[in-house]
Amino acid sequence: MEMIVNCVFRYHHNDERFGYIDIDLTSSGLGRKSEYYYVGKFSILDRDTMKERILMGIVDCVREIV
Repeated sequence: MEMIVNCVFRYHHNDERFGYIDIDLTSSGLGRKSEYYYVGKFSILDRDTMKERILMGIVDCVREIV
């Protein structure tokens, strides 16, 4: 089974002003419909929390397949 998980970092104009970032995960694979997961909104200085939540989100994406 093949699967691709994309991590998207995005922001809106107000978020840029206050230093926030939205993180999304999108998973897709052969014969599968793409799925969207919202990880959360974080301060750009809060790297430890971002890393932890992104890793948990990736594990959850892969766990649903297996």
